[in-house]
Amino acid sequence: MTQAAYLTAIGMGTAFGLLLVLISSIVVTKVIANRLDRVSYPKTFDEKEENIRQATAAAVAVSILKAKGSESSQGNWK
Repeated sequence: MTQAAYLTAIGMGTAFGLLLVLISSIVVTKVIANRLDRVSYPKTFDEKEENIRQATAAAVAVSILKAKGSESSQGNWK
């Protein structure tokens, strides 16, 4: 009976120790990744608005070019 209690305690201690090792390795990996991959987010409202304007302009330009391309390709088939 005593041997079973010892083995159970050893197993629980090992499982808990591995859990702590895994948690700490995840935290360390996240800290290292954040230090290596610094993303510069827009800090001001004006910068965010400018990014939105640029994205809208790009979407409109692609739409216009795609529409012109499909019109010219349809003209070739007539």
